[in-house]
Amino acid sequence: MSKIAFGIDLGTSTSEISFILNGKPMAINDLHPRNKTPIVPSVVALSHNGAELLVGVEAVDEGLPEHKIREAKRHIGEERRFKIGNYQLLPEEVGALVLKKMASLGEAASGQPVLEAVITVPAYFSDLPRRATEKAALLAGIRPLRLISEPVAAALAYGINRLDDENMLLVFDFGGGTLDVTIIEMMAGVLDVRATDGDRKLGGKDVDDLLISYICANTGFEIPIEQTSAYEALKKAVEIAKKDLSLKELTTVYVANFDGVTDLNFTVDRAIFESLVDPLIDRAIAKVDSCLEKAGVDVQHIQKLLLVGGTCYIPRVQNRVEAHLGLRAETGVDRDLAVSLGAAISAGLKTGSVDRHSVVVQDVSTYRLGIDCVEFVGDREMVVFDELMPAGAGIPFFRTNRYSLRRLDQDEAVFSVYQADGTGPLLAQDAISTGATGVIGEIPPSTTGEPRAVDVELRYDESHIIRVSAKIVGTDRECTVQLNTAQFSNDALSMMGASSAVDTLWQQSPLADRNSKLINRAESVLSTKPDSAEHIEAALEQLKLAIADNDVEKTQDSRDRLTDLLADI
Repeated sequence: MSKIAFGIDLGTSTSEISFILNGKPMAINDLHPRNKTPIVPSVVALSHNGAELLVGVEAVDEGLPEHKIREAKRHIGEERRFKIGNYQLLPEEVGALVLKKMASLGEAASGQPVLEAVITVPAYFSDLPRRATEKAALLAGIRPLRLISEPVAAALAYGINRLDDENMLLVFDFGGGTLDVTIIEMMAGVLDVRATDGDRKLGGKDVDDLLISYICANTGFEIPIEQTSAYEALKKAVEIAKKDLSLKELTTVYVANFDGVTDLNFTVDRAIFESLVDPLIDRAIAKVDSCLEKAGVDVQHIQKLLLVGGTCYIPRVQNRVEAHLGLRAETGVDRDLAVSLGAAISAGLKTGSVDRHSVVVQDVSTYRLGIDCVEFVGDREMVVFDELMPAGAGIPFFRTNRYSLRRLDQDEAVFSVYQADGTGPLLAQDAISTGATGVIGEIPPSTTGEPRAVDVELRYDESHIIRVSAKIVGTDRECTVQLNTAQFSNDALSMMGASSAVDTLWQQSPLADRNSKLINRAESVLSTKPDSAEHIEAALEQLKLAIADNDVEKTQDSRDRLTDLLADI
């Protein structure tokens, strides 16, 4: 049986899955009787009997309001926990539940399990949320073929049927939780990303929040707390009103027994709604101008405009963006499905079900990346941001810089990884810490009369995932930094059946044979329930995840950690 290529748009508000059928991308419909469309709410909730977790339309309609999780993607990669029933879930664990739902739809439509897929992420996601998205996929039993930026995926869906076009295309992707603006030059089947900008905390959710605040302020009701019946009822009513106002001049927001006694009944007109939304559109258009500046092009050089994402259905959004660029938006791609269709095309290019020579994507980095180091600024020692990769660099990217230790007898080197916007020099404290720190210890004293040299290497792959390593020149002392060290809860792994999913994936990896004996030994030790069982179990799960991801260096790090724990018993 030939391999089927799947692409999944894991969205803030909704998610979609597409696959390649007879060489063409096709979106897969939900199987829920009340939702025969490909658009599935990215919502997770506990059932009323507390016995199961619901995902999608079932979660929206039938889940317990106080145990319902919406828009978790906004926090993916953050150390935030969502309480649902007896579980405390990280955002990526919520994402894994949504991905499992999408995989079940893919299997039902194709007859084949979804074991690998291209998964989309906002272009302006930094490394931490990208790594968290990868882990969500692995937890769902899906090997991510790559993470593709949402605007690039949309451009693929648009460009696959326009391979002879030569245009400067601006993709304005305004979704439920994030905004991305990307400028892509299309040249004879090549999609060359010139620049990207955006805001990972600007989207349809903010429109809903403004409308909720306005309604409550003008009716005398308090804004309800999230994960309550009142909030869920008002959220649904506001989402309907938002769509109504795209077609009508007036709509009514009605919630019966809103505060347990009184009905909420309020009329909103389109002019008021547009005045509420305008400041958000101002922020979005500022990102358009920033992206133009990064790309080094004037607005008149943009020849095509592609609007993607549900928030672009608001007429005020479309009209103002079109007016700003002096262009009418293209109509050849479904705004809701373009991203998942493009992801499926990307998967097809990977697997060969789409002609690999038909289209080429040349992507670029979103942020500057570097480390902290000590330099003299004037006559003062300062900790500065030293750039290893500029924003807009073509990817995959690789670079090594050589630094010097400060003393002949220095026995430890510590470096931290930072990201930054813009250009020019800056202090490390003015950059954004990624939270990643590498430490090399037990460095032997220098015997040359000069402090030892350190080579710091940065690799940035097509999924925009960072790996930074450092080595003391002339010694075996080195370290590798992984930028996301968050552990998954054992409850969540068990709840999602993720342990068995990860087991299936790691055993298919080329790294499986070398590590199987250590894994078997750890599982045998765990059966005896040692005092350190919790640490061993976590280390074992991380090793399996690293193997499943075919990550050689991460596998070695996890292997060393597990070996050390077992040696202590």
